[in-house]
Amino acid sequence: MRGRLVFVCGTLLVLVQIARGEGNYQPTKNGRTLVWNNHPKPGDVVTWSGGRDREGYGRGFGTLIWYTKETKFGKAAFYARYWGRMVDGKFEGPVNVHAKRTTRYAIFIDGTRVTGWVAGAAPSRATARWRTLVARRHAISEPEAPVPHFGGQRTEAMSRNHTSRFKICGANVGQRATSTIRCDCSRCRRDLCGRRSAERFRLRTRLRREK
Repeated sequence: MRGRLVFVCGTLLVLVQIARGEGNYQPTKNGRTLVWNNHPKPGDVVTWSGGRDREGYGRGFGTLIWYTKETKFGKAAFYARYWGRMVDGKFEGPVNVHAKRTTRYAIFIDGTRVTGWVAGAAPSRATARWRTLVARRHAISEPEAPVPHFGGQRTEAMSRNHTSRFKICGANVGQRATSTIRCDCSRCRRDLCGRRSAERFRLRTRLRREK
């Protein structure tokens, strides 16, 4: 009874999504499992050899076979055979496809192919590449942490303190900095260190003479 209900609801969902031109979940031929169809078309038939979760979505490793209905003969014809891992009814990670006597592989994220098809079966390094792509996507999608604000008064106080400690260097406007307050530019740091060294030398010389 549950399988029949999933099949009926899935069929209605397929018809609605086809009308919208969007991807959708589609029940397998036996009506027990829901899998993702990126480009749904009338007459699509699918089988899944892997497992399913409690909600009926494809899960784990298995083989997904798509059939398309040919209008001339009125029956479903083999389209392609996919092998890979499913999460929530969608392919996730490296996926092999066999069609027209050739085998290729690509990387999927959330049921969508994110790389081009490459000849041959997926090598072991394809999993590492999938992890890199997932991490990169998460880094882009996650917003930056907001900068903490402590209120307008404290921010202004911090700004005034910063201004009092660092003055604009006169060298920036074609003049030599004469303030004893240190500027943050490398030129003033060198000048200040030089002046301090000269003052220390003169002080030591004067103390020696007084002795």
